[in-house]
Amino acid sequence: MGGPGGVLGLTVGLTIAFLGAVIFATGGIDFRGQEKKIIVQDLFDCALDWASFAGAYGTGDLDFSNDKQRSIFGFLIFINVVGMMLFMFDLYCYVSDRRMSRLVFVLKFGVEDFAQVIIYSIVIASQSQGGRQGWGMFAGLIQSLFFCFLKFYEMWSIKAGGDSTAAGAVAPAVPNHGTTSDPARAGWLGTIGAFMMRRQGSITQNACVICLTESAKMAIVPCGHKCLCEGCANTSSIQTCPMCRGQVLSFLRVFG
Repeated sequence: MGGPGGVLGLTVGLTIAFLGAVIFATGGIDFRGQEKKIIVQDLFDCALDWASFAGAYGTGDLDFSNDKQRSIFGFLIFINVVGMMLFMFDLYCYVSDRRMSRLVFVLKFGVEDFAQVIIYSIVIASQSQGGRQGWGMFAGLIQSLFFCFLKFYEMWSIKAGGDSTAAGAVAPAVPNHGTTSDPARAGWLGTIGAFMMRRQGSITQNACVICLTESAKMAIVPCGHKCLCEGCANTSSIQTCPMCRGQVLSFLRVFG
């Protein structure tokens, strides 16, 4: 591997490529309803990072004869410090009721977990050839792999089902205007309502496409379709526009 420099170079290169892939994969992801779970997850992640590092240091797994500058040692400390800073930022967002950042999620995924998997794997493989192996490196590899898989699952569940179906999320209720109380059907009702509004004149032209009774006063950003009443916009879990199926970023009250 060309010594510690080669190990670090390979780790950084693979991590950058991984970050790019995760940034692409998490486009449009929304962490609303996931904040508490993310905070608890980050807390355990940071604690186990430091515990694994302490174990590797205590067993001498970070002492290499060809690493006089202790580059591997310093790089793992850097990763743990970055992880702590990202956790503190997420904690700040949670306490101040701000939306959690997709970029922070990506950095935690790549820098804090994926990079650890790479560097621990390479060091374990290198040490096994010399007949020297401690439990600290294995502990680090196992915990970083666990959190990688956990974040993969988290990202997949949010992307697949949004807040209403992601693990641990609580779906808000759809207002009952004589239509339904099941939030999982909001998207279907919106599509059906929009279809009926376009195809027949039995429903008021300006009716909400979810409840079909209240006046549509809320426009969807960015597509601009004014198709929801205030009640449905504020309490339903709509993530795509019922009219055009475009992404919903926010709602805008339209007067007149």
